[in-house]
Amino acid sequence: MDSVKIILDEQEYELIYNEQNDMYELTLTAPMQTGVHNIEVLYSSNDESAIDDIDLIVLKEIVEETTEETVAYFLDKMSFEILDVAQLEIEEINRDLETNGNSLFTSFRELEIEEGDFIYLKKNDKISFLGIVSKQEKTTIDNIYTITCKDILSLFDIEMFVENETTISETGIEDFIKNVIESEFVNNSDTFVNRTFFSVEALTHTKKNITVGSIVTVTNNIYNFLTFINNAIQKYSLNFDFVLTKNSIKLQIATRTADKMLIDTTVSDISNYSEVFSLQYTAKVEVYINSTKAKYYRYLLNDRTTTTNQNDPNRVFGKTEKITVEEEEDAEQASLDVFKSNSYEHNITFEILKSSKLYDVTKINLGTPILIKTQNNIVQDTYISKIVDTNHNYLTLSCGNMRIDYIDKFLQERRK
Repeated sequence: MDSVKIILDEQEYELIYNEQNDMYELTLTAPMQTGVHNIEVLYSSNDESAIDDIDLIVLKEIVEETTEETVAYFLDKMSFEILDVAQLEIEEINRDLETNGNSLFTSFRELEIEEGDFIYLKKNDKISFLGIVSKQEKTTIDNIYTITCKDILSLFDIEMFVENETTISETGIEDFIKNVIESEFVNNSDTFVNRTFFSVEALTHTKKNITVGSIVTVTNNIYNFLTFINNAIQKYSLNFDFVLTKNSIKLQIATRTADKMLIDTTVSDISNYSEVFSLQYTAKVEVYINSTKAKYYRYLLNDRTTTTNQNDPNRVFGKTEKITVEEEEDAEQASLDVFKSNSYEHNITFEILKSSKLYDVTKINLGTPILIKTQNNIVQDTYISKIVDTNHNYLTLSCGNMRIDYIDKFLQERRK
């Protein structure tokens, strides 16, 4: 195809070829006049041409309040080929390091997609969301479908064996993550599951004298890889940048080097500030094993991990819960299940104006380290743990990490 042109209301427009999606595109302002407008489409290729007609129906006149056009591209989870393109309504974009929350969109037709396919949203020619499709559901309203998605990092919500962890101390934590992703998604011995369009690059190499178990809970030599990544983002200021081209997706991993953004919650560009303190936890689990009549103990540490070491200096003081199991091999998992119900929260949430002149909102991402001046004139050293976009003028941001500091302080005060 050499060119595609259209004629609308006696005006000729030439469409622009988009290499990323292999389509010809054009952005126009809809005619002010309501009703049916004929569009004549002119195709040309190798000295040959063709003409087609389509109708544009304008149902209502444009009013002063306008919304940004959001176009969604859906790509096959294994081949990365385009499956569908649709204009969606954004209900909520929810990116959350703590809960791996859902993002919700509305479509006015059923889309050719399935669970696990990729989605990326373009708003004003910029990618505003990259994620994974969870499900598509028909609503009670005819021809209206709800699309539920998760952030692209949910691709790594898998269980992994602890292997080659010396890479963290010998080469870098970025390289360890890179190697795990490649072994699972790119160079897997089961070639059927490999994704040839996917690649990973470690831009920095930060050596840390740590183990996998110091970052994430390991049970029977198995850990959750997404939890490991999220905790590494928080603890070591890692940045995950996904770069899309027409036929590929590249993940670049690097340590953040930019200065921390200072956000003053008392300025006019910040609104709906709230601070929540909540703490509900079990600090010790005592397990009675019926078959052996022995006991198994597990303890909570102040970074929310657990240990069997009674004398660990980072133990916290609190409630003890007692449970029973039949066999000795069930004791560890049963105790861990109790700790999973613990909840800790020292959370600051606020809204920031997208068009702010005080802050470069485009630089705010999950894990972005910030210094936040609270309404009590206290400066907290934290990071962005959650970003919610409901397609309005403000982003809703939540801060993490303070919750651990708060637990530690709270427990120290309890010991006095």
